[in-house]
Amino acid sequence: MGIADLRESVEQRAREQVAAVRRDAAERAERLLAEARAERERRREADLERERAVLRREAVARQSDARRAAREQVLRSREALLERVFAAARRAADADPALQPAPGVIAARVGDALTKLPVGPVTFTCSPELAEAVEASLRERADATVEIDPALSPGFVARGAEGRLEVDARWEALLEQRRSELSIEVLRRLGEAEAR
Repeated sequence: MGIADLRESVEQRAREQVAAVRRDAAERAERLLAEARAERERRREADLERERAVLRREAVARQSDARRAAREQVLRSREALLERVFAAARRAADADPALQPAPGVIAARVGDALTKLPVGPVTFTCSPELAEAVEASLRERADATVEIDPALSPGFVARGAEGRLEVDARWEALLEQRRSELSIEVLRRLGEAEAR
């Protein structure tokens, strides 16, 4: 083998080594590029997921606000409806003496009022329609007086001797005392009517 062959052999090995280095470099560059693309895609997905999480939280907050506003509107509507129902009941009681309670009911209310007042003289102020029934309920109480007040809404107001303690048994006061209970019943019946 001559020098030319030796040189050719060395150059061949050098070319093969250069080619191997180039292949390794190309493969490494390809791997690095693929890793960079994967990292960029991972970061993009993470950014998108963060953005989606923000949008989900905003959507939940908007839904919550919308539900709260709708509930408030329903409650305001129900309250307005109940107010109209109670106003109509007060007007009906004021306008129609036939809606006054029966004497037995008046006697029970007078008896209830007496248990809430201190022992001693009492004064019952009542609407003209109830005067007879209130007086009849108090016949056995010599220390009880009945005053008639035409301006008083249907019912009566009982006061102890010193006027410090008062029992309001006017129709309007009784409605207000039972408003919560009656409101539930009115709304229940409206719900039943709507379901039909």
